[in-house]
Amino acid sequence: MKSRSLIFIIIAAVLIVAGIITCIVCGSLAKSKNIALLSDTVDKDGNAINSDNIDEYGLTALNIDVEDIDINIIGTKGKSYVEFVNLNPASYDYTVSGYKMTVKTVDPFDIGSLIKIRKNGSGFSGLRSYLFLNKYKDETSKINIYVSEKTVLNEISLKTVNGNISVKNMKNDCLYTLNVKKGDLLISGVETMLETKVKVKDGEYTVSSSSLEKNDFNVDGGNVFFKECGLCQYYITCDNGSIYFDDADQGSSVEGRKYPKKIVTDLLDDASGEENDDEANTEEKTEELETEVEDNALPCEIKGKIVNGNMYVTTKLGE
Repeated sequence: MKSRSLIFIIIAAVLIVAGIITCIVCGSLAKSKNIALLSDTVDKDGNAINSDNIDEYGLTALNIDVEDIDINIIGTKGKSYVEFVNLNPASYDYTVSGYKMTVKTVDPFDIGSLIKIRKNGSGFSGLRSYLFLNKYKDETSKINIYVSEKTVLNEISLKTVNGNISVKNMKNDCLYTLNVKKGDLLISGVETMLETKVKVKDGEYTVSSSSLEKNDFNVDGGNVFFKECGLCQYYITCDNGSIYFDDADQGSSVEGRKYPKKIVTDLLDDASGEENDDEANTEEKTEELETEVEDNALPCEIKGKIVNGNMYVTTKLGE
């Protein structure tokens, strides 16, 4: 080997070592002063947050496929933006292309991930990202996506291997595909006339104050809760559990039941003190209440299978 080549190799090695030492020293100083070395901001709880304003992208679809990360979709009256909380930039790939946002977990040392090879170019997360890969291993990692009410999403696909998923306050018609291997799934304040497909391997599935016109779910190990979600058609089977409508045990399967009779009974009890409670009047009042319940029943169809767990349904009249 020529002496000149050897000199260049030595210089390169010295620079690499100097760079590593610099990153380690800077990391220690940043930690001592509570400064996020890898993210834009640190919140009051010490979470490192890297955010992006997605309001201008005109998104119509979200596709998130990650491991060991919680995913939260929140409807808001403000602007649309995404937050990556306690996530090393080298551990995920985030792209927006053709009005579709995609986030996926990647192997930091895979060559494609290392230099972020894409159709429109390439990039590098920086040496510090790889020296501090375990910086957030003891913290809860999250992806929070705030969706403006002006943003019209047609499709949302979310998948996490070990984490929770929540979708809150989303009012536009959207096709949902939600998949959790180990963790809980929550849908709250959501309205959609399109299909909602849910799969939970090990965890609870909860729907609260929502109107899902067509919900198809499969839960292997965990309970299912439908709280104040209107009156719907239910086609549910529990292999090793029971179905409860307002605390009343319906057995292991329910097919086509729009509402539990308990609603009519409770309403009749409430009204019994207001009018004469003779048999004829009671029968007439019962018919009126049953008609009211039928008229307020939503055209929802809830299909589901639970392998090991129970289902609890709390119903209410439509508004």
